This record gives sequence, structure tokens and C-alpha cells, in this order.
Amino acid sequence: MIAETISADRPRRWNVPPIAARRKDSPVDDASRALARAARGVLMRVPHIIGECMTASHGQIELLGYLDDPRVIDRAWRYMHDENEIFCVIDDASERMLLSWIVGGAPALAVSSIERSIVDEAIRRLLIAAPDDIVNVREERRVRPLAQSWRCDIRMCGRSRQRAVLRLFAACTPHRQPDMAMGSPDLCDVTVQLRATLPGVACLAEVSAWRPGSLLRLDCAERDVSVTLDAGGRRLAFAQLGSIRGSRALRVVSIAASAGQ
Repeated sequence: MIAETISADRPRRWNVPPIAARRKDSPVDDASRALARAARGVLMRVPHIIGECMTASHGQIELLGYLDDPRVIDRAWRYMHDENEIFCVIDDASERMLLSWIVGGAPALAVSSIERSIVDEAIRRLLIAAPDDIVNVREERRVRPLAQSWRCDIRMCGRSRQRAVLRLFAACTPHRQPDMAMGSPDLCDVTVQLRATLPGVACLAEVSAWRPGSLLRLDCAERDVSVTLDAGGRRLAFAQLGSIRGSRALRVVSIAASAGQ
């Protein structure tokens, strides 16, 4: 999509086109809308800063993200736009082309430190409308956009149809999941086979004399008999064997350490 058409027979005009329609399956969030406004702002400032740029256009706002390719040399700037963090990335070839439009002549094979500063100033002016806010644009030496980001390409063409591309990125706004209603857990009765074990009793000598009706002395009658409670092969508690209203009962006196594991 071309932003304007230049003819030698008439004065130059610069019309900023609307952002191309997004794909129907692409979600829209605050970051993508901020990126669209930032892209339009850059296009409006191009003719005032890059005089040799004849045409400029922008692509769709797409969920493409940044591709970290070690073979590609690029530079990146970061700034805030409408409370959203925006990255601007330009690769080495586009930087050299942009520099040739600014200073004149053919694109250099390599960019010096002074020429890098010239490109840096031009990029800052393209990104920010108010001159006082240019200082808020920070060049990042190592940091690059997130992989999960919106991207919008701005393509600029010179008189001989040479091209330079600026890529704008904005991280996707995370969608907050709705809070789950926390209700009380449904604790239903579960049948568990509980085993109560009496302490060991020295009775080996009496076993051979056992008969139906024989009595086995367990413990002193003055205190309740201690037992252990087990279920599923795991010890749950320690209890005392007693009686309530004539029926045998167990009183839990302590919980085993393994019961909570």
C-alpha cells in the first residue's frame, strides 16, 4: 500500500493512509491500538525529517513478534507511547540506506560512530512528536522486543526505489483470567477399613493351653489399654481402648507423624 505518488510535474503531496484492516482472527488489545497510532505518527513525520524519502507505507498490525536471528545485525530503540512500551528496530541494510538519504550519496559499506549518532537522532525525531520528549527514547544495546508482540512494518522508498524498513513492536497486553469462584470443598463420606492393634503381650507359653473361653491378660485394670490405628498400611493415630455406656470405644490421644504425608 503506497502512501503517496510523486510526480515531477506537480507539487509533492504526502497523504497518510489508514492502517490496513487486521485479520479477522487477530485479537485487538490496548497495545495493538497504541502501535497503530504510533505508526501513523511516524508516517506523518517522515517527509519533515527524511527529505529524500519519496514514498512511505505501513503494513498490517500483525502478531508476528521479533525473530532473534544472530546473523542479522540491527539496532533497537524503546519508548513509551500512550502508556504502552514500543520498540523500533532497524537492520543494518536499512540503517545504511537511511543514512544515505540524510547525508547524501550512496549507502556506505559500514557505518561509523558519528554516522550512527546521525541515524540515532533521526530515529528519535521520527518516533517522538514533541522535541522535549526525544530524551525519553532509549537505544537498547541488548534488549529486544518479546517474541509475543504486535508488529507493524513502515516501508520508506527513495527516488531510485531503494527501500528502508522500520519495524515497530508492542508487547501483547496479557489477558487477565477471570477469578474462579471458590466454594467449600465437597467432602463426602468415604469407607475406610480402620485397624486397631493392641500392644504386644508376652503369652507364647500360654498359647498351647488355649481353649474356648480362655482369658488373656492384656494390661493392668487401673488404666485403659493403648492401641494403634492404621488404614491402608499407614499409621494414623494412637488411642486408648475404653468403654462408653457399656460399649467398647477408642479415644484418640495423638496423631501419627505419617498421617499428614
